Amino acid sequence: MMEDLAEQINVLNSNDDDIAVTADVHVDVGGEVSGVSRSECIAGVLETEDGKQIKWQYIEHLNTLQEKEGLRLGNKLRMAHIQWRKQKMKVYLAAQIFSSSVADALEYCEQELRYSQFRGCAATVQFLRTIDGAFDVLNSHNPLGKGLKAPIKPSTKDRAEAILQQAETCLRGLKVNNGKQLVHKHSTAKKTSIYGFIANGRSALNIYNDLVERPNAPCRYLLTYKLSQDHLELFFAAVRACGQYNNNPNARQF
Repeated sequence: MMEDLAEQINVLNSNDDDIAVTADVHVDVGGEVSGVSRSECIAGVLETEDGKQIKWQYIEHLNTLQEKEGLRLGNKLRMAHIQWRKQKMKVYLAAQIFSSSVADALEYCEQELRYSQFRGCAATVQFLRTIDGAFDVLNSHNPLGKGLKAPIKPSTKDRAEAILQQAETCLRGLKVNNGKQLVHKHSTAKKTSIYGFIANGRSALNIYNDLVERPNAPCRYLLTYKLSQDHLELFFAAVRACGQYNNNPNARQF
């Protein structure tokens, strides 16, 4: 919910017919993935619209198993990912949790190794893959990228739209126990990451339509990474480097 100048706009239930002027809002996608990860960890258990449970404990069990065996099942999961509270600013940790490699490892432990601690992790696996797919679509770097990492262009638009719609449906359906009953996550105080992720998906498609598909469009494809705030962060990092990373420069030094 965004309130400004006595206007109230609900990103989940907005009616395009009532909007006179449109504006695309693109929040940093890495930060939103990090927020979703924190929500899952803090809640412990999230429930999908169809009653299946998404549990953070499966990810903890996977890390414990890998630490014990001294081997990694093709993923980057480490203790740092479990203890993310100590490194909240490192958003890449969340991106590495919501990855197909972690989902594949969980699925392998349940279906092939048949470890009891991973029984019932199918909903968690599907959730990880859904968010990972949407993140790839919203973070495309290379014009020659393949699969989900390809830019949004006429030949990939339908697939990108389907993936982002699936992620939106998934996020809108998430429920959490507030101590009394199950309520939708997007109706609680900790809804920012869900709203941000959905806004990113919708805005990316709107920007694509404006820059690529309209008549006399200036672009042939859209690289969604270009919309991230990484470039601004790198610019300010370069400015700080010129000042020898002085956190309190005087006017002359600045």
